[in-house]
Formats: sequence, structure tokens, C-alpha cells
Amino acid sequence: MKRNAFALSATRRSLSGYLTMLGLALPLLVAAQAIQIDTIGGTTYDWVANGTIPRMVFNDPAYGIHATWMFSADTGSSWPDRGMRYNFYDYSTGQWSFIDSVNYMASGVGVFPLRSGYGALDVNPANGCAYISCHYGTIDSLTPAVARDAAPGAGIFVVCVGEPNASGYGWPDISIDRNGRVQAACFGQGTSEGIYYTKVDPWCNWAVPVQVNAGPTMQDQCIVASGQSDKVLISWVDDPFPLLTDALHYRLSTDGGANWDSIVTPAPPQTFGSGSDSTPVFFYTSSALWDNQDEFHLTVPVFPVVDNQGLISPCEIWDYSPARTPAWSRVTRAYASKLDDPCEWYARLACRPSLSTDADGNLFCVWEQFDSISHGNPGGFLSGGIMASASTDNGLTWCAPIQLTPPITSSDSMHSYRYPTIARYVDDYVHVICMDDLCTGIWSQGGPGFPTNNPYLYMKVRKDTFPNIGISEQALPGAKSPRPLGPTLVRGIVTLPPRSPAVLLDISGRKVLNLRPGANDVRALAPGVYFIRTGLGTRGVGLGKTQKVVLTE
Repeated sequence: MKRNAFALSATRRSLSGYLTMLGLALPLLVAAQAIQIDTIGGTTYDWVANGTIPRMVFNDPAYGIHATWMFSADTGSSWPDRGMRYNFYDYSTGQWSFIDSVNYMASGVGVFPLRSGYGALDVNPANGCAYISCHYGTIDSLTPAVARDAAPGAGIFVVCVGEPNASGYGWPDISIDRNGRVQAACFGQGTSEGIYYTKVDPWCNWAVPVQVNAGPTMQDQCIVASGQSDKVLISWVDDPFPLLTDALHYRLSTDGGANWDSIVTPAPPQTFGSGSDSTPVFFYTSSALWDNQDEFHLTVPVFPVVDNQGLISPCEIWDYSPARTPAWSRVTRAYASKLDDPCEWYARLACRPSLSTDADGNLFCVWEQFDSISHGNPGGFLSGGIMASASTDNGLTWCAPIQLTPPITSSDSMHSYRYPTIARYVDDYVHVICMDDLCTGIWSQGGPGFPTNNPYLYMKVRKDTFPNIGISEQALPGAKSPRPLGPTLVRGIVTLPPRSPAVLLDISGRKVLNLRPGANDVRALAPGVYFIRTGLGTRGVGLGKTQKVVLTE
């Protein structure tokens, strides 16, 4: 099947003319090179998640961009080659490390040496190495696993399986805390059905999972660890069947997961004419984030139930932060007076949000949103697109949505852009990955349509595409990248500026010392080459740089 150029190779393409504000027929014209798209891999397995999309991309300004996805090249029913793949954009070379320029399906490297899937990605703040999770086994006997890279972007993974302590649990979402521990939220199987907390501490020692929820749910758990404190948050939404009373819940730990506060169930926002015949209900695709003030945010879709019927349209995405007044704010509202075809399985007109922030505290949200017009996709479902919005006031107000992916037309009806996830750290660019599904219908789960080689896309969006948000001079068109800093000679004392905590790493990337603002005595360390890594206090928010230093006698 002939595909257009941007999906067939890793070459980049500017999509400046494709940004469209929601509700307007004409495209929003933005600066040239506002969006860059790379094809970083592919898969025939078109079912990424039942509900929440875990974090699958991470931007580390010190090293590069880490990305993972669930791969298969099989076109049958057993998917024996299914597994997690990994790619890395190296800032030092300006290239993706694992690209096959002829066949994008061959791009990336395998993470696990066994059939696996449904994983997440995070990066250890101490050494910049990627950690990727998965589950393996049969549907009745799943076990989580986590793999860590040997060095930032190396693509050489050491695997730690969850047996025996964590056997019987799957769909592991992970978050690496400020101490380098793997915090995990899994879904229990069989008689253990529910949301469970576990962690890997020390390495390759899985703790026995502990249930954190009460009542039925789906595989929609989300876990996020703060980088400024020992706080850990787990959130989930109730079982989506019969889709009439789904509630949002969360639990908070302030001591790295040792103890957990009671379940909190926020009341839904007052929308869709609440109090009349319409009741707002949460949809089970949420996202969680710790902001610069070490306060958490939850973004979740909300849809109306009218006369005991759950509606596909309208649908809204809301941001919840209990430390803010008001706690609820609406990110977007999607509405269509008529739907030519149904949305995909387990979806609403707008759903699966993913949230991030930058060093200035601006919030960025991406989500999938379906086109209400049928373009004749043979899968028989509406096509999806990736939308985005931003907030400059900690989520109190959000700008008009912008479409990041090309609009679907009848002459190019084979695209459905789905399952977006945004990188945890926004610098001058918003970093997003998604799947370009070439045939709607969830073929891998027995749905209509046919198998296709679906490209996995990386989107690099200039931050000033969003109103009232600026970028540095280095990101402007024609600006030259700054030259890398040379090594700094240090004799006995390392001095840091105010409000600039850092860590000192040895040449292997291992942390040897926490550095505080002001003077730090390093005379006890052996002379040699070290690295100072700044901005770790917010776990990706405000990461500054890695600077080479030479300690002398």
C-alpha cells in the first residue's frame, strides 16, 4: 500500500499549514517549521491501551529524547513477536540512534527478550538512563517486568522480572522517584482484580503488591512520583461498564510509598447542566503530573449521561488540582451535532489526555479527538487527530485547541492518529509521540478492517505556537546552537549559584555526591573526570545541563 513520504521514512516534514483551531473551518497559520514530524518506528499491533496511556516519551535536555512503543510485525492473531521497542534522539549527534531509513518497521531496538507489551517509560534522574516496563505471560497469568538501559540512549537493556512476588499482575505503569526507585501501579488478574501498588527497591527486588482501590475498575491506573519530595500519587477511574457512574479516585503517599492516605473521590465538575437530567461522568483515560510547586494535577475526560444513556458527544477534558482555586478547570470541549460513524472502541469524542509542564510553570495538554465526518476509512470508525492546548496560569484557563496532526480528508482517509503521550519536560519544544493507524477498527483485538504497518510518529512542536508562551533565542529559526561547554578544572571546592541544587556523577554516570547551592567540599573524592548535572530538583522540570568537570589534587 502506497504511503505518503512522512510515514515512510524518518525524514522530517514541516506541518505549519496544518494547525487548526477547534471549531474553525480555516487553518490557523503559524510560523514556518512550527511542527516537525519524524517516523521513529512502526507496529501492526494497533491496540495501545484499554484506558489511560502511560508515559512513553521523555525529554532529557542533558542527553536526548527517549521513546518507546509496543511493536509487532505480525498480521495474524497470536502476535508472537509483540514487544516493547525503544528509540533515542541523541542531542549530541542531532539524530535518532536506531533508524532504518528503508523500512520504518525495522527502526528501534527490542527491550525485552520475550513476548511482552503494555509498558511505560521513565528516566532515572540520577544517571539519565531509560527504564521501560511491560507485562508478559498469558492473559490468565501475567507478570510485570522492568528493564533499565546500560547508559543514556545506549539501547542495551537489563531486564528484571516480577516473579515470584509480583506474579499475577499486569499493565504496569511506572515512575522513577528522586531516589532512583521504580514506583509501579499494576492491575491484578483473576481473584485479585483491582489496582495494586508495588516498587522495585533495591534493583530487581519487586515488593509484594498491595491493593490501593476498592471496587471494580479497568487497566486505567496512573502513577507519578514527585522529583522534589517523596510524594507518590496513584489515580484511577471506576469500571467503565455500564458507563453511568464512573468516579475518579486517587491516593497519595508522602513517604515514597511506605504508607498511603485514604482514597479521595473528587466530585465531578459542574458541567453539562448538572442538576438537571444530565449527569457528568468521568471517562477512564486520565493523566497525572506534579507541577513546579510540587502540587499534583489530574486531567480526565468528562461526558454526560442523559436518561441513563452515556453520550459520545459532547465530551470535555478537565484539569483537577486541589491546591488551586477553583480546583477544576476545563481544558477543552468537543462537540458534534452529528456523528457519521462511531468512535473507536473504549473512546469518546475527546479522550486520553496527557499532561506536561515547563520550567516557567506553563502547562501543556495533548489528547486524541475524533473527526465527526466519515471519510470512508474501511475500518468503519471515525478517524482521530492529536490536539493540544496550553495554560500560562497553572491551569486556571487554557488556550483554544490546536491540531498537531494533518486533517483527514476523503482523498487521504487511511489515517487515524491515536494514543498521544507528551514528554514530561517541555523546553523550547513540546515533544509528543503517537501512532498513525492506517485502518481504524482495532484489528489486533478482532475488530473490523485489516492489518497495516502503522508508523509511530514523534512530533516536535515549537512552544511559541501556543499564545503568550515564548522560546529562547537558540530555538528561533536560523539561530546557531551554543557550543558545548568544555571541561572545568576544580581544585577542592565546587561552587553552585543560589537555588541551583545538582548532583555530581562519576564518569560511568553513577551519582557520587549531592551538591547544594554555595560551596561544596569535594577534596575527599579521587581526582578525575566528573559531571555536574543541574536542575534535578523538579525531576525533569527545569533540567539545565550536564557540565564536565575535572577534579584536581
